Amino acid sequence: AYFEERGIDTLFLAYGMATWTTTASASTPAAPVLLRPLKFEARGAAASDFDVSLHGDWDVNATLLHLLATEYNIELDPAVLLELLDIDGAAGAVEPARLFERLAKDAGDVPDFGILDRLVVGTFAYTKLPMVKDLQDNVDALAAHDLISALAGDEDAQQTVRELRARDVDASLPDYTPPADEFIILDADSSQNRAINAAVAGEPLIIQGPPGTGKSQTIANLIATLTARGKRVLFVAEKRAAIDAVTKRLRKVGLGDLVMDLHGGVTSKKQLAADLAHTLDAMARVPQIDVTDLHHRLETTRAALTGHAAAMHEVRSPWGVTMWQVAEQLLKPGAGPQTSLRFSGRRLEDLDADVARLARDHLTEWAGLAAPLNAGDSPWAGAKVTTDADARQVLDIIDELANDAVPDARSHLDDVLAQTALPTPASVDDWQRTLALLSQIAATLTAVTPGMYALNLDDTVDALTPAGRSWWSRTTAQLFDGRYRAAKKTVRELWQGDSKPDGTQLYETAAAARQQTAAWQSLGGAGVPRLPEQLQQASDSYQQLTERLAALAAYHLTADLRHRPHVELGHDVHALLADQQTLFRLPRIHELERWLEAHHLAPLLQAVRTGDVDADRLADVFDHAWLHSIRTQVSARDPRMANFDGKLQDQRVEQFRAADVEHVDSTAVRVRRAVAEQATVVCDQAPGQDQLVRKEANKK
Repeated sequence: AYFEERGIDTLFLAYGMATWTTTASASTPAAPVLLRPLKFEARGAAASDFDVSLHGDWDVNATLLHLLATEYNIELDPAVLLELLDIDGAAGAVEPARLFERLAKDAGDVPDFGILDRLVVGTFAYTKLPMVKDLQDNVDALAAHDLISALAGDEDAQQTVRELRARDVDASLPDYTPPADEFIILDADSSQNRAINAAVAGEPLIIQGPPGTGKSQTIANLIATLTARGKRVLFVAEKRAAIDAVTKRLRKVGLGDLVMDLHGGVTSKKQLAADLAHTLDAMARVPQIDVTDLHHRLETTRAALTGHAAAMHEVRSPWGVTMWQVAEQLLKPGAGPQTSLRFSGRRLEDLDADVARLARDHLTEWAGLAAPLNAGDSPWAGAKVTTDADARQVLDIIDELANDAVPDARSHLDDVLAQTALPTPASVDDWQRTLALLSQIAATLTAVTPGMYALNLDDTVDALTPAGRSWWSRTTAQLFDGRYRAAKKTVRELWQGDSKPDGTQLYETAAAARQQTAAWQSLGGAGVPRLPEQLQQASDSYQQLTERLAALAAYHLTADLRHRPHVELGHDVHALLADQQTLFRLPRIHELERWLEAHHLAPLLQAVRTGDVDADRLADVFDHAWLHSIRTQVSARDPRMANFDGKLQDQRVEQFRAADVEHVDSTAVRVRRAVAEQATVVCDQAPGQDQLVRKEANKK
């Protein structure tokens, strides 16, 4: 599991077990002294048995030496200890006595330190030790590295890292990079190619992609490309499978011997030297291949294809579109209604990108926004709301009507009707007369009791008529007119004010009661006038309602709600409130109409209103004519478009595809040749000095 998932060998033969006494644990530690890797292979398809064999060289347990150094300050050199190990080269037998003796002597200060002569097969994994040693051996280098220092919390380093900016690598590099300078050994799409070029340019980058998007293939291409350019590549992965996925691809194209797989079986110095020698010998036999004709064919066909692509994707001024976009739009199924309308010359030049874009957008937007108004489906038809501030003000009015004024007024007015039995007024405006009468009755009843309205008011007022005349008439009537005195007495008995009324007050009150009774009857009231309990609240709510309706009428709604019955007013107001979308569209509709009319597109608007043009295709009518006009003019002016032939283009595509496949297939040999030439330079540095040449070659 360690090897398959992480590429780490943990199966060893241990020779000698060191023991000592420690206060850190009650148990006695036992640490291997010498370790030699073992190979563990399943036998047969059933894997029911296994073969275990020695593999690699003996080495001193680095973990034990690290513990002695850190815990007991005993520094030991493993190379010096290994020189004391007696190995029979022919038989392979090992005699560790001298090594054990020296180790026991050097560790004499460790309490009860001793070495047991034992052979143990087991798994020994202290995977963090190499990291610990790297940290110890490279403190200065780590501290000098901005990224490491930033991770450790150094503020200056963090600021430096923040200021790093990746370079913008041209995505079109593969279109003009000379084939001789391209070392792609496996197929690569544009995104993979861009990642490779970014790395070659020295850009720090992270490549992300889900499984199957070509990350391993891109890494293999990157290793080949950098190696051919004389770079050294370190490839690290958490999972062994990731390393295998890359090395497998390199081996498949014949570049496997360029890789030193540190976790793939390099367990001895002899094997490492043999692998290096094999690679150098293979490099010496790499043939020189002539790809001049291939590269010429590749560049020629590529130039023709990229030239046409450039013509198709060149943004045409002043319209801001490419011929690709023009063709794409015109060739779409149902792209637009066919029209004979065309633009040319100055008219087409004036329809630049900005104007055309705005015209198209405004036509489409207007057709959608104004649809309910054009169809008469919105209660906001005819309203003059030209600004957002107007719309907000109107919404405030409607909101107050729907949630406060209308419900409150309707509740109070319905109570008035229920308590007075008066007929419902025909409209909101007609309520003014009813409430005014009730207010007058209320004023009368502050002076007299309701019994006033039970009198024969015609006779009472007639008898009290002298009180409404001069002083002499009142005096004469008081002395000689019994009806006058009786009427005064009757009304005075109904008086409930604090002060004693005179004849004039009695007359005026009786006259008012008679007039109110007549008005009551004219409204359809039965019996004598009577007041509702909350007349003032009803009057106040009605006043608020009429003020809000008057404010709304100022915006020229087609329907004046003041002429609607109060029982239906709530429905009307809620309909307006429910259609807030149209309300807030009104300012934009007004703005669009002014712009389109100013740019001479009013006939299109009128055509929609009359039904001659489908509002949903309004922008398409404009687009079809505009795009056809651009294609005609560009094709007449650009030779790349005028001379285009589809059949010839297909031939060039096939020629390029064949040349590209041949180019990729030949790249692995070119990479090996480039590496071979670099190795030759190293070997030629010291001619005649075999030992030095071999040493330098092995390094390379």
